[in-house]
Amino acid sequence: AIHNAGGAVVLDAATDASGAGRLGLADAVGRPSFVARTGASGGLTEVYGADGTPVVVNATSATTGGGYVEVYSRTGDRVITVASDADGGGRIDLANTTGVVVFSIDAIADTGATMAVMSGTGEHRFVVGTREQGGLINLMNNQGQAVLIAGTADEGLGGALSIKNGAGRQVLHAGYDSVGDGLITVWDTSGKRNATVSPRR
Repeated sequence: AIHNAGGAVVLDAATDASGAGRLGLADAVGRPSFVARTGASGGLTEVYGADGTPVVVNATSATTGGGYVEVYSRTGDRVITVASDADGGGRIDLANTTGVVVFSIDAIADTGATMAVMSGTGEHRFVVGTREQGGLINLMNNQGQAVLIAGTADEGLGGALSIKNGAGRQVLHAGYDSVGDGLITVWDTSGKRNATVSPRR
């Protein structure tokens, strides 16, 4: 340990209860400012605020095998996470003042990326992403049910639009037919009766 002129420990190197190494830096009065140590999954560093609570944590993940960085607010809530996901791709999460994730973007293996915007309580409201056929957009109601889906058609050649009611049943689909003409189909609430509008009819 190294002490300053006032007797406070400003640097210490030690081992923890498991025998792993630990290195700490403190301010002029001995409050922790930076800690580096090892753990079961690898290395970990923590940067502390003036009140002694962590504000930045950087470590390796025991679940994904990759790394992550977390940023905390002055109240101790996690507001930013940058990490690797289970597939080895990147992920960014932004949280509100209560620590609830309200924005997230993931890199999806062999596909591209997915971006999600959530409500203040964490429910998905808007999702946009890519798939093999092309882009896709989902809008959700306050129950988390996708009520509008727009993007490339399953064939991956043109666009398609689907609208669902509050019960999750499709009531409108707009796209194109086998020869490329526009095609609109509407259903009743039971999903049994439908009507189709097409230039060919």
